[in-house]
Amino acid sequence: MMKMAFKSLLSCRFLPHSSAAVSSYCVTRFDSHFQLFSTITNHNPKPKPPFIASSSRPHAQLHQLLYDKSKVGFDNLDDALFVFHKMLNMKPLLSVMKFNQLLVALVRMQKYSVAVSMFRELRVLCILVNIVTFNTIIKCCCCHLNNTLDYAFSLLGGMIKSGLVPNVVTYTTLINGLFSQDRPVDAEHLFKKLLTFNEVQPNVVTYSIVIDGLCKTSNTSPNKMTRIIKINFQLQTCIKRLKQTSLEDFEPNRLGH
Repeated sequence: MMKMAFKSLLSCRFLPHSSAAVSSYCVTRFDSHFQLFSTITNHNPKPKPPFIASSSRPHAQLHQLLYDKSKVGFDNLDDALFVFHKMLNMKPLLSVMKFNQLLVALVRMQKYSVAVSMFRELRVLCILVNIVTFNTIIKCCCCHLNNTLDYAFSLLGGMIKSGLVPNVVTYTTLINGLFSQDRPVDAEHLFKKLLTFNEVQPNVVTYSIVIDGLCKTSNTSPNKMTRIIKINFQLQTCIKRLKQTSLEDFEPNRLGH
């Protein structure tokens, strides 16, 4: 049932006919834009502080570095690329969480196209990625890069093909991307698909983005206002449900009294 629902979501009218078609189309289109780092021949292999190789605790040092840089970003792009190549050559390979931290660090630096290229490199090398990895790159394409929305939807198809289940963050980001690209009809259509199949429950952020996006469209028909009022009611219901859940979390029996 869930697979059928996600396939139907992929069949929205703003997508090509299949996830495979989307992936093929977008990889061809963006190959030249997001260059794989393995094709870069002039990368400086010399370590730079604070990335000096150490025979003792190298993994622990790198783990701490990635954690710290995921909060603030690297000082410069060369440092981030050096760490990436170091991670690729490690045996055993670091966990996907560490690669995610590196991608987040690039996002902090506003190096969105580099993050997408790095993601593509991971996929080419068959390095394990997870839903956080996909969501990070989908956000880059939807919210920060121009003319990459189709590629973002191809990642949705790739996620499902990989056996991962898109979550509310995935769809909220895509809906936001459609609104930001002045495609409110498609955004609302995807939102309605979520409500119809009820596989992914929209949250407060989702409702807020839809209301904000519809309010900013040029269409001022009464039907539009009716839809906004209805969605706003759904938002208020969602907020009440969250408040109720929060109150239940503080019940004495939940605290072990």
